[in-house]
Amino acid sequence: MSGYNLIRPLIFRLDPEFTHQQTIAFLQRASNKPSRVARLTKRYRKKIPKLPIELFGKKLSSPVGLAAGFDKNGVAFPALFALGFGFVEVGTVTPRAQPGNPKVRVFRLDQEESIINRLGFNNNGLEAMLGNLSTYSSSIRPGILGINIGKNTDTPNERAIEDYLACLGAIYEYADYAVLNLSSPNSPGLRLLQQESEFNELVHAVMEKRDELASKQNDKLLPVAVKISPDLEPEQIDAVAELSLKHRVDALIATNTTIARTAPVLHKHFTQSGGLSGKLLADQATAVISRLASTTRGQIPIIGVGGIGSAEDAWKKLLAGATALQLYTAMVFQGPVLLRQIVTGLAERARHYDERNFSAALEQARSQL
Repeated sequence: MSGYNLIRPLIFRLDPEFTHQQTIAFLQRASNKPSRVARLTKRYRKKIPKLPIELFGKKLSSPVGLAAGFDKNGVAFPALFALGFGFVEVGTVTPRAQPGNPKVRVFRLDQEESIINRLGFNNNGLEAMLGNLSTYSSSIRPGILGINIGKNTDTPNERAIEDYLACLGAIYEYADYAVLNLSSPNSPGLRLLQQESEFNELVHAVMEKRDELASKQNDKLLPVAVKISPDLEPEQIDAVAELSLKHRVDALIATNTTIARTAPVLHKHFTQSGGLSGKLLADQATAVISRLASTTRGQIPIIGVGGIGSAEDAWKKLLAGATALQLYTAMVFQGPVLLRQIVTGLAERARHYDERNFSAALEQARSQL
């Protein structure tokens, strides 16, 4: 039993959002001290086997990253890398600071290892994030850093492009990749940006702006990913995939949280409004990954996220078509040791296919389905 499992009953007596804030504060303090980052690296990262893959043209130590939403303001990513993630995604950040939705807005479903949140893009805004990012040298990143961007709640959808372009321009020099968050269910109207005409217009504008910025940044072409909803209809998934191919989007992240409540769960919080993440999302997210992989014909990397709580969960998403993976909710229930368990389990599965290269082993496994 890990140390986290011993203290979890005490932690779970506290308000989920308060607990998260205290965790971020601890990791921020650690991030500000190289000696603490080194200790975390020795305790966690050094114990995780290497499972190299390539994403966005860069080699990662493993295909497992941290999803957006954990470190909204980019204050703790050095410590998060020290825990062993192959890549870390911070945000969602909006042009201006905003408090999000009224509290209480985070609910744990303990037995189901799932969470419902209706946070609503609470963050300190672009200026604050840029200050945080400039504090840390890029030399301390043992992986790649993604920045997830969104629009302010009070920005009407017809002006959403302005917010995304403002964010892209501001974070360009700090990010290894950018993510357009068009799929949070907790920002009114945001998901409408996934409709075909709106998606086409927004993504076209962003990719055009990206190319313009690259010409001013020594031809640094920042990869751009789009994070999509698990609640899209099949034909909507296909439209997003085809438009992403058309505009040469660099990756699709599948998926965000769901507003669906289809499982027979009796938990008192199950009917709370907001986005559901964790184990109850797993199959739905995997189905979207599979659909995207089929429609894009393997031409766009897919980052799989949603309900990954074990190596078996991770392997299923990779077999469905994911190139890389992200964790978040399961870490709340199992602690940081989960990352090592997943990477170790993936390495063991890859060895069954007698391949030195993980990506090649995965392709062989897919071919046998």
